Amino acid sequence: MGVFLTYFVTLLIILMSTTITMLFKFELERMFGAKKSEIPFHFANLAFILMSTAGVHAMMTIYVNKNDYHLWLSLSLIILVILPFYLLANKIFNKYKEVYKPYSAADEKVITLNEKYLTRKQLPRRVRIYNARAKDENTLRKYKAKRFFKDE
Repeated sequence: MGVFLTYFVTLLIILMSTTITMLFKFELERMFGAKKSEIPFHFANLAFILMSTAGVHAMMTIYVNKNDYHLWLSLSLIILVILPFYLLANKIFNKYKEVYKPYSAADEKVITLNEKYLTRKQLPRRVRIYNARAKDENTLRKYKAKRFFKDE
């Protein structure tokens, strides 16, 4: 039971850290304006996933299973498990970026708006008002006036 628990928790950590690093990579590429995927981002993501997963795997092996921890064997197995998940997540995020791209350039001068980008799910009204509150106090006053004093 302890071995199953160890590998199940390790798999959960792999999935969570892969998703988190893909989100960070997506935002960093947007911030730096990368047109194509950057190789150092991939290496940094894989290093982060490997460190977090190896730490959890070592802790679970030593303290839960009460077994010896073989570093190189465990690292090689973890890398073999991480790579398919990372490649699949990278493919999914790249497809997501392409589908929800705001526009596409057909020629150098023609720009077409993406229909899926325009019809994507919008933020709820409360969140939009909350974001507007942070920018402008007048919006907050208008919102409160409409909300509480409709009849007056």
